[in-house]
Amino acid sequence: MDVSSTNPGYLIVNSELMSYTSASGTEIGGVSRGLEDTVAVPHPSGTFIQKYECGDVSLRRINTKHNIVDTGIDINSYYIKIPIGSTDIDGNPIAVNRDSDGSTGNNPALSFNKEKSVGGTNAYASENVLYDTVTPFISAILPPESEASISAQLKSVSATSVNGNETSFLEQPYVDVELNQPNKMNSLSMVASKVNTESYLSNLVKDKSSVLSLSLSTTNYNLSPMIFLDTASAEYTKYLINNPISDYISDKRTSNFIEDPHAAVYISKTINLARPSNTLRVNVSAYRHKSADFRVMYSLIKPEMNTTLQVFEMFPGYNNLTSDLDSDGFLDIIDTSNNSGLPDTFTSSSADNEFIQYQYTAPNVGPFVGFAIKIVMSTTKMDKYPRFKDIRAIALL
Repeated sequence: MDVSSTNPGYLIVNSELMSYTSASGTEIGGVSRGLEDTVAVPHPSGTFIQKYECGDVSLRRINTKHNIVDTGIDINSYYIKIPIGSTDIDGNPIAVNRDSDGSTGNNPALSFNKEKSVGGTNAYASENVLYDTVTPFISAILPPESEASISAQLKSVSATSVNGNETSFLEQPYVDVELNQPNKMNSLSMVASKVNTESYLSNLVKDKSSVLSLSLSTTNYNLSPMIFLDTASAEYTKYLINNPISDYISDKRTSNFIEDPHAAVYISKTINLARPSNTLRVNVSAYRHKSADFRVMYSLIKPEMNTTLQVFEMFPGYNNLTSDLDSDGFLDIIDTSNNSGLPDTFTSSSADNEFIQYQYTAPNVGPFVGFAIKIVMSTTKMDKYPRFKDIRAIALL
């Protein structure tokens, strides 16, 4: 779509943003300078001029404030919907209104004309810092003999897990925390970005999403603690875990290394056997919250194969095992296409910090001369991730 008086184009010259309404050869016309609070200054002859667009879409529609689309959000990625109207979500003018384009008799619909990877090291976006553990670092001088002390409390706001349904931006009560030590929070929390703080947290104390309160006390009138505010800091930690798959039987992306969408994955080293085996068993001691899940898989090296591991297979699972019809000491698999990666018997979720034994058996899958184990972990509450104490694999004849 050509530029015109009703559809201006945009240029960036050094740091100044300009619009133009005509272009012919090496000349542009109808120039308006100093847009979006940039400063109009003289530019030397030969200065590089660049279109302010990406894939035929004005960057004024991209380099602005957006409401993130609720679908497709992952740990390190999300989608934004480019505004096609004349203003951004705050009502600031950005470009010509294109919301009726694409209909009969109008201009073509606004769209990118190609797929591009842009931005490089200069690209940035505001973000919230999610955490379930916080370590406040405070340097202090305390008098000897415990005559003085410092106690701390932290106030936070709630956050939503990837693939979760918690409500964000809810003020949480103060909780006691230990200074210079990791403190596990009661739920997932966040340090909100500036734009989200201004939009959702204006009613909080000092408009802050994370507030550390220090209480200094002493039993000696002449002595008090001393803290160094210029070196105060905090470390916020979370575990990278999501919940990308709802049906492990039909969704086979976990079977390889590249397509697996899980953020939390354990893969053992390859175990080579001195002699062939026929059955594989894995025993795991694990803590699993009711919001969390993990599935166990295996990859085998057969005698006729090279030593390269092939795809990973799910263990059968308790709902795909039947009685020991062939009397070999193992429950028989009903249908290998329905393997789910669940344990041999139904196992309830854990109580707080309770580790439960899980057993997984793949009977009569040999002969094999080597194997590796893979565990994929998921949860709808990022602060309630699976934890493991022991993982033992046994090759049986």
